[in-house]
Amino acid sequence: MFFFELGLNDISHPDSTLDAYILSYEKLIDSIRLQLPNTQIYVCSIFPVTDEALKENPELSQIETYNAALVEMAARKNIHYINTYPLLKNNPQYHEQDGIHVIREFYPLWLDTLVDNSNLKNLL
Repeated sequence: MFFFELGLNDISHPDSTLDAYILSYEKLIDSIRLQLPNTQIYVCSIFPVTDEALKENPELSQIETYNAALVEMAARKNIHYINTYPLLKNNPQYHEQDGIHVIREFYPLWLDTLVDNSNLKNLL
């Protein structure tokens, strides 16, 4: 199993576009499928940032647009999509002070979400 949660840095990079991001993601998925054809691939949504972080980094307002593109890509590539966006949106206390990164107490909650939305529980 592969789990991916990629994109926040891509959104904030000045030379990045949504099309380039999706194309790069698709190439990564294709590469994994080629090398590990029986591997289940899970793509997680990009986590939200706080409103304060959006004020300092307005380009991050595209997170929901990128997540919508990930949903479409997952359907097109026949891979699993896990919507982890609400997990942090509904629990902003897990953000670091910068409003972008998460504190370590968030990781068990995230892991539980991955287990609950994948075949991981069959392996544990």
